[in-house]
Amino acid sequence: MILEFRCVSGGMHPIVGAVWYRIPSSLGGEHDRYSRYLCSALSMTMHTIKDCEEALQLIDFVKSGKSVEEEFGWNDTLVTFRSGIAQVDILIEEQQGTLDGRFNLDEFRKAVSAWREFLLMPESLESTLRVDIA
Repeated sequence: MILEFRCVSGGMHPIVGAVWYRIPSSLGGEHDRYSRYLCSALSMTMHTIKDCEEALQLIDFVKSGKSVEEEFGWNDTLVTFRSGIAQVDILIEEQQGTLDGRFNLDEFRKAVSAWREFLLMPESLESTLRVDIA
């Protein structure tokens, strides 16, 4: 699965100036599932480098066996890290723990690492990053 991260101009705000949105999207098979859950988890819960680093640390705790389960999230999105899986739940939906929201922990870690790298890029149309998380 290929993820693409890009900046999109939101126009000019009279007080803050140029407004930019950082958009994650998935390309290829299972586009809907990856966009709805994995990409939403990135954009809704990981706004800063620090957020990404915190999520990566929680993933590493689980992967190393230091913890059985860790949770990360806000903005109605919760990611639960367990042995081998990252479960993304959108809390405003009726059903939690769906298979569509379940991802391999290693691919989720790659996605978070790439998103962190993307957040370090300047806000401009030239800032684009593609990563294969498979």
